[in-house]
Amino acid sequence: MYKIALLLLVILVSRSGITVSQPKTNPAGIIIKFREGAAFGQQQRIVKNHNQLRLSDEKDNALLPGVSLALFKENNFLESQVDEIIRELEKYDEVLFANPLITTSGGQFSAVLGEFFVRLYSKDDYSKLESLAVATRTKILREYEYMPGVFILSADKFSRGNAREMAKYFSETKFFRYASPNMMFTIDACTANDPYYNRQWSIENTGSPQQYNGTPDADMDVDSAWTITAGDSTIKVAVLDSGVDTLQPDLIENLLPGFDATGNNSNGYPNTTYPEDGHGTSCAGIIGAVANNSIGVAGIAHKCKIIPVRIFYYVNFGGTIVPYSTNQWGADGINWAWQVAGADVLSNSWGIPDSLFTILGIDTAFSNDALNNAIDSGRGGKGLPALFSAGNSPDTFVLWPASLPSTIAVAATTMCDELKTFNDCSPENFWASNHGTGLDISAPGVRIATTDIKGVKGFSGGDYFLSFNGTSAACPNAAGVMALIISANKNITAIQARRIISETCDKTGGYSYNSNLLYGSWSEELGYGRVNAFAAIKSALAGGADLENAQSENTGKNFFIFLDEAGMINVHYYLPERGLVSVEIIDVPGRVIATYNKGVQEKGAYIYKIHPKISSPGIFFVRVYAGGVNYGGRTEVKKFLYGLQISDKE
Repeated sequence: MYKIALLLLVILVSRSGITVSQPKTNPAGIIIKFREGAAFGQQQRIVKNHNQLRLSDEKDNALLPGVSLALFKENNFLESQVDEIIRELEKYDEVLFANPLITTSGGQFSAVLGEFFVRLYSKDDYSKLESLAVATRTKILREYEYMPGVFILSADKFSRGNAREMAKYFSETKFFRYASPNMMFTIDACTANDPYYNRQWSIENTGSPQQYNGTPDADMDVDSAWTITAGDSTIKVAVLDSGVDTLQPDLIENLLPGFDATGNNSNGYPNTTYPEDGHGTSCAGIIGAVANNSIGVAGIAHKCKIIPVRIFYYVNFGGTIVPYSTNQWGADGINWAWQVAGADVLSNSWGIPDSLFTILGIDTAFSNDALNNAIDSGRGGKGLPALFSAGNSPDTFVLWPASLPSTIAVAATTMCDELKTFNDCSPENFWASNHGTGLDISAPGVRIATTDIKGVKGFSGGDYFLSFNGTSAACPNAAGVMALIISANKNITAIQARRIISETCDKTGGYSYNSNLLYGSWSEELGYGRVNAFAAIKSALAGGADLENAQSENTGKNFFIFLDEAGMINVHYYLPERGLVSVEIIDVPGRVIATYNKGVQEKGAYIYKIHPKISSPGIFFVRVYAGGVNYGGRTEVKKFLYGLQISDKE
């Protein structure tokens, strides 16, 4: 049986745009888990017995998560041939397991590791987990330290299948909330008196030649916002990325102790092997570079603190330099950031095209659970805003996790207040921003001056990089504004902060903001618009009205959700014109658990009483597609519900 490998390709969106067009997959090599103590020379001798393979060099294999990579010398292998090579490799006592490395024509890679995660419904289900582990010859390693009820299991060559196959088997028993494999995955990087301040058009756009002759005032009004607040030293932004240079002179004053989720104990410091390792340092500088220190640049929220969290780094895969991570590294980074470091905002310049989920067999249940848990429970229960890059392609949908209802998706604008496209006013015609379905807000993402790894390492070979770009730059710009919002009013919830940053956006670009969503008028190009820090802070100081009141006041005739006394979900929405209507119920791991297609409905207000069939209480998201208008919101179900009822038109 061919063991299908998975690789979460995370697109970290900085300099180059990628158009996803259903790439084909093929096996590119095999990852091998050798027994502890198997020297590199011994590994080489085993791999050399198979003429089709060549082992990556010792330096690169040392960077992988406990496995070694052997690449095929040719790329025309059939699945059956790969299966046979794996069986031969697993005959060696030194080999614990071997799984294929899958690549796409677009250069994305995936491979399943030796672990998978299982979340129980309750502690009483542990006996079922034990019995199933014995039956499948898998091992329960430990309970996951950050998420009670989640257990890590291992699968090797003696198990009934690899970690992905075992996760699928455990999931299909319906005994558990979910089972999800741990995968390794490539990442495609999405990238005051301070001397470079006059280049920071995102803060104050004068339209000068140094700012690429943009449109005056096509900025986030950060200079005006600073007249109220430049942040608060108790507010902390976690930058989940390739690590942050903890010795960067323009950052060091604002850096808190960091975390290396990759297990290298670097305290959040990046590798310095390749220029792209500067990605996280550039993201951090946009948010929190120290201002008025006579060097470099000024961060959007330069009075706030930065938590460096390294969740990926770069490695040479067959001659191509790519960043990569694993499911557990991402979850560990997120969980550490809010549970240990007490982060107030998460900034994430990475994502995965939904189109690759099926192609590479990506399972995000565990990752979504960790992320949504942070968003719901962070900041002492007030909630933790999580901002994600929309992506660097001209596609009319945003990447995952930006596409999750709980996250904030950020597209990129130019210095002329327009969506970044291949034909905009900027001097960069080689990339374009994702937009459309799932987009929330937009922020500057072209030629952003920021920090770089100190010295000759990093993008520029100096301490600063003046041309950082992509939605990798747009995301920390927006995250910096989010930090200012929470600095202005520490008592607001994550949902209120999200509403504030969305409702106060400027409707720029001359686009048609003709869709009415939860936080006002919306356009496919820029979402709710380009972020305005000054307006957002003023709104935060006004108190941040309760979400339910905001829904009733601003969009009550369009969309809101409430539970009736019977515990049924009532979805109220307005259909502005005759059109097709469908309703989706989505659980915390991001899976659609129910879809209700209502066909063509006439213009008017509707209430659906939805009694979804769910396996346990919890947080659920409701998404309504109504005649070209999309609505979204969330609700909490506190009872076990079965069956379905839908009311007539209101």
